[in-house]
Amino acid sequence: MSCPVCGFDKRQSKRSVPQHRRFFGLLKAFFDHWPEYADFQPDNVDHLRAWALVRAKHRNVTIHDIGDGMTCIPSPGGYVFSTEYQGAIVILSPKSISFSEMSHQEACAVFDDVQAALEAETGLKADEVMKAVEEVV
Repeated sequence: MSCPVCGFDKRQSKRSVPQHRRFFGLLKAFFDHWPEYADFQPDNVDHLRAWALVRAKHRNVTIHDIGDGMTCIPSPGGYVFSTEYQGAIVILSPKSISFSEMSHQEACAVFDDVQAALEAETGLKADEVMKAVEEVV
């Protein structure tokens, strides 16, 4: 069975370079068309990637109980996002999408979830955004 987008044989365990390139192209296209009215405003494509992976639940979660005082929260490097939940600070950071960390099937699922998160946040459809970028190039 082949991927309808990149033609990669989905039964293989190794990752697809065309799929990986499409994912980063998708992020660039959404960044270039990001609506000003959206609550989240990415600084750059890497910031958008981190946010989208966290939104797609491909993330690490660290919970810090704040108790009655201040808590120092170390940053693992890169982008992190925080929220308060039941009296604790929850730190969310994107998990790796490196070739050595995920199989092709895992990457397909994560990339589909990221696309859904981007579409839900912006109201834009990935195919339309990607087509608009391809027409410019």
